[in-house]
Amino acid sequence: MLFGYPPVSATHYNLDFWCSRFEDESFTEIKSVMQSLNLDGEYLFKRADNTLAHVLIRSIVIMDDFGQPVRIIGSILDISERLKNEQINQEAIWS
Repeated sequence: MLFGYPPVSATHYNLDFWCSRFEDESFTEIKSVMQSLNLDGEYLFKRADNTLAHVLIRSIVIMDDFGQPVRIIGSILDISERLKNEQINQEAIWS
């Protein structure tokens, strides 16, 4: 399960659904980013239980012989715990 959501085979998720789960930008802005095929970045993402996860997205676009995108291969990593630990370490340094 990805962030608490059932597998894709169990239900259908479309671009509008996934775009609506990003917290830190408006729906139309994040949809535009996804359609531009430039997904890399850090975002706030709503888990299935509506808690927020800090995520890191990295991707590569596969093009056909005519330069048209045919597939995106990528990863989404929950970096919430890492950011929390970095904040704790910074606070310890300054206290």
